Amino acid sequence: MIPDYFHYHADAVENLRTLVDCLLVDVGGSPQPEKLPLVKQCTHYIVISRLPEEVEKWHALCQPHLTPLAVIHSTLDTVTTIHQTTPWLEIEAGPWLAGQTTTVPPALLHHVLSHLLPNS
Repeated sequence: MIPDYFHYHADAVENLRTLVDCLLVDVGGSPQPEKLPLVKQCTHYIVISRLPEEVEKWHALCQPHLTPLAVIHSTLDTVTTIHQTTPWLEIEAGPWLAGQTTTVPPALLHHVLSHLLPNS
């Protein structure tokens, strides 16, 4: 059932991309090969993870097909620390808690918008 789920959503994203200039897709969870059809419908990616060992797995899944925009090392601490700006933005930021509103760090927002909507 899982591969069918991601094929279905890959088709939906392909259709939506004909209607909008920018579309954010959260493939969620862990990097799994079943997600590849959905990943291939995208152009860029952002990794948000509290587990540093998972970041490289996301790169391995996404980088052959997509351009990396940012890596966010999620933490429960109230912090925004920029670790690098090229070839992608890498920050430690938090807290990112499910069900709670969090303000996107300005550096992340600027970086993403400048790459996805360079003329805005």
